Amino acid sequence: MVLLSALNGSGDEALSKAESRLLGDLLLQTRILKQLIARRNDPQALRLIDDLEMILVGLSNLKAGDRESREFLNRMIEDKDLKFRLKILSGFDIRL
Repeated sequence: MVLLSALNGSGDEALSKAESRLLGDLLLQTRILKQLIARRNDPQALRLIDDLEMILVGLSNLKAGDRESREFLNRMIEDKDLKFRLKILSGFDIRL
């Protein structure tokens, strides 16, 4: 939700402190998950986490009014079919 909320905004305002903190937490969790998945040797899941990490880093670096970067991140999410892939993943009971 944070991804979509931040990316679907007008782009004129900066992220709130709560959104910035949540993004930082998500990025940390994504990096930990990346290490766990690397141990499982699951290339498909690792690609998903890499894509998600790239979006989170880009989103955490967004500045108010930077519509070009916001549009670029939206295109990346679309091009990599990230929403669909995350939705599919959320439907599985995955244990690491």
